[in-house]
Amino acid sequence: MRNKIEEADRKEDRQDKVYALAYVINGLTLTVLILNHYLNFLPKVTGILNLVLVAAVIALYLAVKQPVVLYENKWSMLAILAAFLYFLSIGLTTTAGSIKSSFDMGHWLGEVTHVLILTSSAYFLPQVPEWLKKKM
Repeated sequence: MRNKIEEADRKEDRQDKVYALAYVINGLTLTVLILNHYLNFLPKVTGILNLVLVAAVIALYLAVKQPVVLYENKWSMLAILAAFLYFLSIGLTTTAGSIKSSFDMGHWLGEVTHVLILTSSAYFLPQVPEWLKKKM
């Protein structure tokens, strides 16, 4: 029985560490992508940063213990809605009027997916890891 409890504690600690690492990577990558949109200082690594962001979001979804219930937390809902509209304005303004072929449609769908991934990334920002709360 004691071994099972210790194993559960180790598993929970591992999950906390994965969440904390993914949270930090998520925040940094999201910040760099937003700054890069305006300053264009890393044009060649934007694709890699997007892949890192996707991996961080997947890790966050898998490691989160108590996700924010948006309809109960109005401030989180407002933040997610604002993030969605912001990313939508960035992503879709460049491709909205230029759909002339199936390639353009694929590009547009890619932009929509990108907006949803960025919004998912912003969803986790209010869910600060426990170790970070302790250090604040």
